[in-house]
Amino acid sequence: MRLDNVKKPRFSLYTPFSESLLSSRRRLQSSFNQYHLGRGHIAASMKAKLYKLFEQRSSSCRYFVIPLWRGSGYTTMFVQVQAPHMLITGLEDYKARGTQASPYFTVSYYTEFAESKDLVLVRGDIVFTSKLTDSEAKWLLDTAQSFYLNDVRFCEIT
Repeated sequence: MRLDNVKKPRFSLYTPFSESLLSSRRRLQSSFNQYHLGRGHIAASMKAKLYKLFEQRSSSCRYFVIPLWRGSGYTTMFVQVQAPHMLITGLEDYKARGTQASPYFTVSYYTEFAESKDLVLVRGDIVFTSKLTDSEAKWLLDTAQSFYLNDVRFCEIT
């Protein structure tokens, strides 16, 4: 899993929103969420101030692991953050393939509206739907972000 050569896609290239939908913060959030409904896609948003904190903290702690509960035990997931991207794969895959391991779940942060609307849009794509469910991906996104955004939890990973 390498982020060295990943270019951040522009938000406008991937979303067919009209100017009227972009006018209000709430309408933009709602439209973004509706557009990304469906198997294999996760949509979220955060305030620009939180994203700045996430960006700052993730630069000092790019890698960590999260246990994901599955049935009768845990699967350990490997998280790599290099803002504006986050990649998540199975730890066993990462140990076996290193930087060549394929991500199970990718997350991109779109900051185009950070200044004008105090809004950062978050898009998650499940690369291998056989490896993660939508609810597991959403839980992983929320949990990974919480380790960067919550002061007490951030101390646990640094």
